[in-house]
Amino acid sequence: MIRQNWIDWSKSIGIYLVVLGHCSFFNKDIEGFIYTFHMPLFFMISGYLYKDELIPFTSLFTKLKKRLLIPYCSINIIVAIWELTKFITRGNSEYFPLIKEQIYGTILGIPTKIFSGPTWFLLSLFWCHLFMFAYIRVKDKGWTSCFLILIPIIMLFIKLNLNYSLFYGLDTFPLAILYFLTMYNLKKYFSPIRRKNKIYDITLSILLFIITFYIYKINGSSNLILSSFGKNFFIGFLGALTGTFGVFFIGYSLNQCKSQFIKKVSNATILILGFHMTLMNFIELHIYSFQNNTILNIIISLLIVIIISILFPYIGKTFPILVGYRK
Repeated sequence: MIRQNWIDWSKSIGIYLVVLGHCSFFNKDIEGFIYTFHMPLFFMISGYLYKDELIPFTSLFTKLKKRLLIPYCSINIIVAIWELTKFITRGNSEYFPLIKEQIYGTILGIPTKIFSGPTWFLLSLFWCHLFMFAYIRVKDKGWTSCFLILIPIIMLFIKLNLNYSLFYGLDTFPLAILYFLTMYNLKKYFSPIRRKNKIYDITLSILLFIITFYIYKINGSSNLILSSFGKNFFIGFLGALTGTFGVFFIGYSLNQCKSQFIKKVSNATILILGFHMTLMNFIELHIYSFQNNTILNIIISLLIVIIISILFPYIGKTFPILVGYRK
């Protein structure tokens, strides 16, 4: 697939919202609004970009290992070393049980207990791609493809009713693959993008964000890492779609604005995802306390995205394992 500028803009906006969403706000509505759609956005982008390649399973696994599993392991090893060093030098032995729990959580891929928490996304995306490996081979076979789609739905139903817990990102997979499949099946309506009416796109984006905020207010908070979608699944799912499409229409309006820096931000999403919370904590503890200050949260989040994106080409060249061997 030819690189599309609106996708770069959408990913850049999305990863900024991820960073901003991990700040602390006095006004919890900001966090609630962002969480309604910021991670579904990335699964939907992944679904849009997915290619129907009938490649051997060994080739697929090798590709996913390089793109997702190795970055997951390498990022978490670095963050773990940083956290261990920090606590050892401070002599805070009371934190070692927490470190032990995070080691256990990272090895087993328990989303809420990983050293670099946001990297749960890489594990969940890994399962999405394995699911698609089977799905594209049966998608034209009627009941077989329907049965395959029922698998994550049944997993989600069991999880929500029995409160079970699985390892290696499988907890988040059932809901993630629904977002992935939604955009995979809708992508024919989104390409090619040759829109000229920017006012229309911006107006529609604002309207979609207003709807998303209203859905959050009536349905409650969503959080994909917890497979939480508020009071009602369908309303929560709708909120994720309206928020995601709101970002897409911003991307459409900026499609003609070519920017090498935005491409860097788009390419650096794994690095930003993996290290922004560590950098955020360092700034909070050693430079300036910015949490609970909305203006500072907005500024610091933007600076973190800019700094990591600027460093991306150098890190990617020196430590390609951290970025999935992307250029």
